Amino acid sequence: MTPKPVFGPTALLTPANVLTIIRIFSSAGLVALVVSDTEWWAFCMFIAIGITDNIDGMLARRQGTTRSGAFLDPLADKVYIGSVAVTLAVQDKLSWAIVSLLLSREILVSIFRSWAAGRGGSVPASAWGKLKTFVTVVGLGALLLPVSWSEIYGHLLLWVAVALAWISAAGYLRRAPSYTEKGPSIDVG
Repeated sequence: MTPKPVFGPTALLTPANVLTIIRIFSSAGLVALVVSDTEWWAFCMFIAIGITDNIDGMLARRQGTTRSGAFLDPLADKVYIGSVAVTLAVQDKLSWAIVSLLLSREILVSIFRSWAAGRGGSVPASAWGKLKTFVTVVGLGALLLPVSWSEIYGHLLLWVAVALAWISAAGYLRRAPSYTEKGPSIDVG
C-alpha cells in the first residue's frame, strides 16, 4: 500500500526540497575542497552530497513529489556534477572534451524540458538518463580518489557517461511529441 502524500504538488519547503537546496549550496564547499587539494575530504564530501540526492528522492516519493522538487532536483545534480567536472578540468585532471560534451547535453536537455513545459508537458528522467548520472558520479568520484589507479577508471567511466548522455538525449528528442500530448507530470528522478 502506497502511503498518502504529506505534501501536495505545490508545496515548497518540504524536507526533500530542503535537502536538495543544501546539496546545491554544498557544491561550493566541495569545489573549495577540490581546489585546495584535500582529496580525501573532497571525496568524502562528494559521496555525502550524492547520498543526500538519494535521501531527498526517497523522502519525495514517501511524502509527496512537488513541482518545485521536480525543478530543484535536476538543478542540484547539474550544479553538483558540473561544478566538480569544471573544477577538475581547470586543474587538468579531466579532459575539457568530456566536460564540454556532458555540459552541452545538459544544456540541450534543459532547453528541451523548458520547451515541453511551455506546452504543458514534462520530460521525466529516462532509464538511460539515470544510468548516465550514476556513471558520471562514479567516474568523478574515481577522479577525486587520491589513489593512482583510479584516474584511468574515472576517465574511462566518464567517456561511457558521455555516450550514455547522448543516447539519452536522442531518446528524449525522438519522443518529443509524447511529452506534450500526455500533459503535465511530476518527476523527481
